[in-house]
Amino acid sequence: MSEEWIGVTEALNLTGYSRKQIYRLLQSGDVKGQKFITVWKVERASLLAYVRKMKDSGEKRGPKNKRS
Repeated sequence: MSEEWIGVTEALNLTGYSRKQIYRLLQSGDVKGQKFITVWKVERASLLAYVRKMKDSGEKRGPKNKRS
C-alpha cells in the first residue's frame, strides 16, 4: 500500500486542528510527515490514526501546550 501525502491545509480541514497543532504533531513524531523542499506533507493514514487514538482515549483534540 502506498503512502498518501496531504498538505497541511488539507490536514487542517480533515481534522479541525490548528496549523500550530499539526506542526507540533509533525515535530513530535506523533504523526508521520516529510518536508519536501520547503513544504510539509502529512501522511494521511498516520494523521487519521492519531485522531482515532485521541477520540478513543477520550482526549481533547490535538496536542496539549507544553508551557511550564
